[in-house]
This record gives sequence, C-alpha cells and structure tokens, in this order.
Amino acid sequence: PHDVTIAGAPADLDAARAALEAGLRAAHASAAFADARVLRLGDRLFVLPGGLASTASFDAAGSDPAADELGLRSGGPAWAALSADLSGFAGVSRDPARLRASVGADDPREVVVQGAPATLDAARAALEAGLRAAHDTPAFTRACVARLDNRLLVAPGPGVHFALGDVAAGDYLARVQIDGAESPLIADDAGRYVGPRVTR
Repeated sequence: PHDVTIAGAPADLDAARAALEAGLRAAHASAAFADARVLRLGDRLFVLPGGLASTASFDAAGSDPAADELGLRSGGPAWAALSADLSGFAGVSRDPARLRASVGADDPREVVVQGAPATLDAARAALEAGLRAAHDTPAFTRACVARLDNRLLVAPGPGVHFALGDVAAGDYLARVQIDGAESPLIADDAGRYVGPRVTR
C-alpha cells in the first residue's frame, strides 16, 4: 500500500473526486497510480487504476478518517464492465435496441436501449436508463454508466457481486469467507450440513 494525500479538505463530492485523483497520481510513479482516474458515478466515487489491469482497495492511513469519510472502505471493490474503444462510434442502429446483462451470478436480464442514440454521450445515458429499468434489484436500479474518454464504464449498483464460471445448474451449500471470518453452515439433527443453499 501507498499513502495517498488528499489536499484542500474538499467539501463536496466533485472536489473530493478531483483531490483523490490528484492524490493517487502523486502517490507512486507506477502507471497504476500515475495514470489513475476517479469518476463520479451518481453519489459514488469509482477509482480506476491506470492501465485498466488491476483493482484498487483502500484502508486508513494511521488515524486519518479520510478513507471512511469518502466511503472507500465500506464501499469495497466493485466489478465493472469497460467497453472497447468507441472513438469511431457510429450510433446504435435499432430503436429500441436490446442486449442482455448479468451482475455476478444473477441470470441475464434484457436491457432495452431507447432512442437509437447517435453519440457516445447519448448512448451512455440511454444504456444507464435501460439498465436501471431492467430489474428491481439495487445492482440494476442503481447502476451507473460513465464515459471514460472514448469508452463506456458500466458499474452495477451497490451490493455484493460475484461471478461463477463452469458451475453446473443445481443446489449448493454456500459459505462466505472474508478475511478469515466464515459464515456458519446449518446442520440437521443428524449433523449433516443442509444450509444455507444457493441455486444456480
């Protein structure tokens, strides 16, 4: 970890975004820090390391409360989807356009993009609206889409999201482990584990 200095005691979220980005870029010479970006996604800050090849995590520096004041410890790491370079974006050809989106292990949901957006900014807004209307979970209703130069960054709403791959459909016992703490399993009278269960 590297200490990040946030100068100027920013009083609002836009100022905090700019100060955090400047502090990250000055914290270390590696591309992950020197080229880091901080985006405002609604009422959240999204930290994108330089090079787009790693994730960022935060903790307190001594007794300084800035990590908690910015919500960077309780928010945790976030999964996001980053589009390819859309510098030659020619618009969306269908109205409405449809695509499918999954968050974590949820089944794919149909996302409707209205208005055949012809610019990247219009596509950003239409995709965000379509995601928020696609399902009633916070992962969708509070999803954000940001423009990152000539790319679109899609971040799901708050919650715990994880992806499962190559897992056959069925019922499974589930246990969550975070930093050594484990969720309990439920046993029946014979001592066999019976829950909690998740269905894929």
